[in-house]
Amino acid sequence: MFTVFLSFKGQKDYRLKHDVGFKIGYISNNTHQLSIDTISFKLQWQSIINLPGVKLETIKIVDGITNGDVKQKYYMVIASDKSKNLKSARWLVREGDSLYLFKNNRLTVPNEVFYRTYFTVYGSDKNCYPQVALMGGNYFWGANKAMYCSPDDPCKSISTFFPNE
Repeated sequence: MFTVFLSFKGQKDYRLKHDVGFKIGYISNNTHQLSIDTISFKLQWQSIINLPGVKLETIKIVDGITNGDVKQKYYMVIASDKSKNLKSARWLVREGDSLYLFKNNRLTVPNEVFYRTYFTVYGSDKNCYPQVALMGGNYFWGANKAMYCSPDDPCKSISTFFPNE
């Protein structure tokens, strides 16, 4: 099983102000700090992605720049199981210096499915890491900078949509 990429319609510079949910962490002196009980959060995450034998060992906040025709800074929280070469990511909303999981506080939000997806890559530690691209107003999750996995690529991906947190 593999995922080529996921596309969700968005707006070029859509800000998620007021669509903040559970606070995950914050930014201080250009570093990312978790502000959660990581043990409980990893157990909850494991139950959401529901993959046999996966034991999430580490969790961290990272930032990146989107791939594609539009370059935009973003934040995500990543949990990993080194024994499975597995990394699972979730988009974070930045509000000031605080980082939150997305929560829909309105009726319709562009990219809502994208923001609520746990994107998981596994099978290889080489060139296999959650990536985000922004192209033509669409966000995409991908498993590497090329944004696709060929059928014979050891890196595979799974997307888990979780509507309520």
